[in-house]
Amino acid sequence: MKKSYFLYFCFLSLITGENIYHEKVISAPYGFSYRVEAFIDVPDKDIHRFSLLYRPKTNQEYIETPMLLVNDTRYFAEIPGKFVKREKIEYYLLLELSDMREITFPFIDAAMNPVSVEV
Repeated sequence: MKKSYFLYFCFLSLITGENIYHEKVISAPYGFSYRVEAFIDVPDKDIHRFSLLYRPKTNQEYIETPMLLVNDTRYFAEIPGKFVKREKIEYYLLLELSDMREITFPFIDAAMNPVSVEV
């Protein structure tokens, strides 16, 4: 099953060529800012907005902060240490394109299936 998902995502990336690449981390130290880094393969002219949306696991709503450009394709944002004080934090990445399309990480239903990090 995992292999078929992997092949599906590889096929999609060949067709669209617009992706977010991010390595998930399993845990973060209590009370310290948590840095989220990502790479994208989208030309600058096609980007409307690139954001990190995060929340403590018990919250319903996400807090949005912009992803900041480091170099050509690399971006980062930080989750402040005051939010890294509960059992888990959750986040996802949202790339909004100038043609109104959205790309997320995780790819499928990111808001409902965010990345989860143990604190």
